[in-house]
Amino acid sequence: MSEGYEYMLTFFNLKKLGLLFEQEASIVSSKPLGKMAAMATLPKKSSFQAVCRKLNLIPRSSDEIDLRKPTDMSYVFSGAYTPLSCKLIDHVLSKESFTGLEEVTKYLPGECFCNIESKSGHTRLGKRQAPHLEPPSTRVILVYFLGGCTYTEITALRFLGKLKGYSFLIATTSVLNGNKLVELVTENVT
Repeated sequence: MSEGYEYMLTFFNLKKLGLLFEQEASIVSSKPLGKMAAMATLPKKSSFQAVCRKLNLIPRSSDEIDLRKPTDMSYVFSGAYTPLSCKLIDHVLSKESFTGLEEVTKYLPGECFCNIESKSGHTRLGKRQAPHLEPPSTRVILVYFLGGCTYTEITALRFLGKLKGYSFLIATTSVLNGNKLVELVTENVT
């Protein structure tokens, strides 16, 4: 009798989303060479770990975050994590370009581009450069999440807007939470 076959499509969907990784099984022998071969097959650091380190998504010390008077978007996760999408948006708005993000964007799927429209209606498209714009207090920023975003990302962007004087217009294909994500990737086999 086989157990668990009904979850095969779910595991496939999680792997396709990049949330589940397949690790090759290794045979560990008592010989030193066998142990070395087993060490070589240990999972390598994920690209997400590299992005976390480069963007400081996980604050080094909880002492830096004051949850009573927050000054950082990580307060939405009690100072433990800053959402990746929000940190990218913050960086682009601070620098008015993708300058300095080359090391980060190479780990992320898809193309990187920026479309900025000034008050005069002129649009400028660029791979990693954005023109200088008016002061932040007059900016309305459209953020569109394809595939969905979480409530915490929306909260973090609202907080960023308060901190820096931006007005965010958030559009998304779906607002997700943990249960909804699991529900979307689970396939029932009957």
